[in-house]
Amino acid sequence: MDLLSPNASPLKIYSQAKRILKSTSRAKEPDWYKPASEINLQWHLWVGAQSMVSAIYSRTLKQWWTGPELPPVSFEIDDHGQPAGLDKTSRDALHEQIRKILAAKEFGAKPKSLGVVLHLADGVRIREMAPDFAADDDFENLNELLISAPEIALGDESVDHSEGKWRILPLLGVQDGQRKSLAVQVSSKFEVIVEELRHYGEMRNLPVVVEARSAQVESISGIAYLYPEIQSIGVGSSLALIHFEAMTILFATGNRGEIQLVRPLMHRGTSHLSATEIQEVLSQTAALLNIKDPFILFASVVGLDEGRLNSLLEVYREQFPNARTKFIDTTSSELVSEIPGKRLEFAISVAESAPRTEEAAFQKEFREHWSRQNFYGPSKEEAAKMPQRADLQMLKYSGIAQKLAFAAILAFCGWTGMDFFTKMRSDAWKLAPTDAQEMEIKLAQLQKERREWQHWDQLLQKRSEGWLAMETLLELFPSEGGVILRDASYRTDSEQSARAEQQDKLGLKRFWDIAGYANPEVATSLPTLGSRSRVAELLNNIAERNHSPYLSVDSQTRDLQVTLQQKQGTMPPTREFPAKVARHFRTAFELNISQSLSPSDDLAIHIFKDEQ
Repeated sequence: MDLLSPNASPLKIYSQAKRILKSTSRAKEPDWYKPASEINLQWHLWVGAQSMVSAIYSRTLKQWWTGPELPPVSFEIDDHGQPAGLDKTSRDALHEQIRKILAAKEFGAKPKSLGVVLHLADGVRIREMAPDFAADDDFENLNELLISAPEIALGDESVDHSEGKWRILPLLGVQDGQRKSLAVQVSSKFEVIVEELRHYGEMRNLPVVVEARSAQVESISGIAYLYPEIQSIGVGSSLALIHFEAMTILFATGNRGEIQLVRPLMHRGTSHLSATEIQEVLSQTAALLNIKDPFILFASVVGLDEGRLNSLLEVYREQFPNARTKFIDTTSSELVSEIPGKRLEFAISVAESAPRTEEAAFQKEFREHWSRQNFYGPSKEEAAKMPQRADLQMLKYSGIAQKLAFAAILAFCGWTGMDFFTKMRSDAWKLAPTDAQEMEIKLAQLQKERREWQHWDQLLQKRSEGWLAMETLLELFPSEGGVILRDASYRTDSEQSARAEQQDKLGLKRFWDIAGYANPEVATSLPTLGSRSRVAELLNNIAERNHSPYLSVDSQTRDLQVTLQQKQGTMPPTREFPAKVARHFRTAFELNISQSLSPSDDLAIHIFKDEQ
């Protein structure tokens, strides 16, 4: 699909987005934007120098099946003698293969998408980055530079873009000042097949997501699933050899499990390196990295058994008899026992957990991101040309909103016209001007009566009740006695102020004035009566129990003030309280409580103003 540059005019980009929204399912199918390994139905192809393995995997069922082989292909050749694409017969055969996979019932529910992963194991090329970039840790931008301009990233103007696809191989975890990354190249001869697979998905409007990975890079990270100790901290430096059909990949790890070096070793006319070649490369690498006693891991992903691997290390052990070694035939491990072809790369591609719980952050980053790079994928600049799903959904919903708005405008116009037509046919439309004036006068009279009614209704609301005022006195003092009241009064009054005179409401004030004597037992708790919060709690409780909201003080339009004065002095004897009783009441007190309701309170009194 030919797409515009992100720098194109907004109008052209908008038109392109509308075309993509209309002609594709990208707005409603999230699988278009997922990696191939996250799609439910996956087709994995391991492509070696001498053989090919095909397998189908279902993420839902977590089950593997033997997959179909790629059909034989022929290419159309351009004017320069280069493959320009598959010929018609090859295209039809490849399309038919995908159609059969998507139509098969044994893979579970009918799939809505397909993820295709090519594990390229036919060979790999590794080069050092240009000196200007060797110690740079901005791996994302370096990777983009390798994709778009490998001759600059490698510092070599003779690099041919048609030879293969380059990606970065970060050496995560190495110390500052050391080389931070390498460049990895895979062959581009399968790119036309990948493009045709993607083209099939675009033609059928079906997500067919295709990725091409380096099997050698995958194995560097994946070997830890079979031997987790290679990533452990403190086990010492290690040298690992992973055997493929036409080459062996060598990598070295440091004391913290960080990758320090990666080298491809091509087989020269044989299926594996000779024992002498292995001894030389291990000795030279150990000397280069200044490793005195490296741990040697020798693995084969193509079925070389452990006994054969052991024999290939005999020459090295003659030189280093105490060398620590480990041999792994990955095809015989439990990890790949249910996978067609017993390929390690298939297993680690769908693994949902880390090889060990103590996996370092840089090891996790390498495993989840860098080892799974898509060598045939677009650069970030090219990927930015395709609108994201959120953008297309926003465009879709904006189109719906436009249609709804247009429908709403039409409905409003129709309703307005119908309402106007209905009013024209009503009696009010035919009403004479004199009749309308009489009705306005009558309406004004009714509104005046309504205001009078509201005034008297509000005026007659309960604002004060004497028995509740007495209840307040009973609640203030303990029921078991200990207090003799000399005087108690309660009154209400309107709030008089210059501001109140300018308003149409009057606030209210309530006053409790209490004087008396208390015995020593009560005198100790008497100061609590001077607490505003204590009196407020008392009034709120009385208001709640007696359904008298006018007493509550829990709103911003009401205020409460409490003052308490007390002094020592024996109560003078009276006829009701002779000296033998009065002498026990030695504390005199005066308690004043005032509760005010502002003019903005709901119970403020409306001042009715007659309108002439």
